[in-house]
Amino acid sequence: MRSQDPLPETIVVPTDFGPVLLAWVKTGPGPRVVRIALPKDRSIASPSLRKPRRVTTGDEKIDALAGDIQSFLSGNDVFFRTDLLDLEWCRPFQRRVLLAEHGIPRGSVSTYGQIARYIGVPGGARAVGNASPIIPFPS
Repeated sequence: MRSQDPLPETIVVPTDFGPVLLAWVKTGPGPRVVRIALPKDRSIASPSLRKPRRVTTGDEKIDALAGDIQSFLSGNDVFFRTDLLDLEWCRPFQRRVLLAEHGIPRGSVSTYGQIARYIGVPGGARAVGNASPIIPFPS
């Protein structure tokens, strides 16, 4: 998150793998997801966030995304759109890697080298492997 941004709103989504924290900020055009923290992520280590619960947010798009996350982690084939994601905090290279990874069909695999070649950086496998954005979640 950028320092001038407001603190995000959050919802804890219960899944078969444990609680998933979904964080977003309200913007003029609509909500922008700033973080999806999976069950093993330290961002949801707080005792208050460990209790699985389903709370609707009142935002149709965020509620639909929460439902899609639950469905995906239950084994269903779900296509996630990227238009809700706030990728502005990502470096341009990270953004290219994330969008390339998003294009890999479910059930298919790729290598860092293949992704690097696809985004026009032959020999950039290590850079692709290090491009995963890990940011601290504000407390």
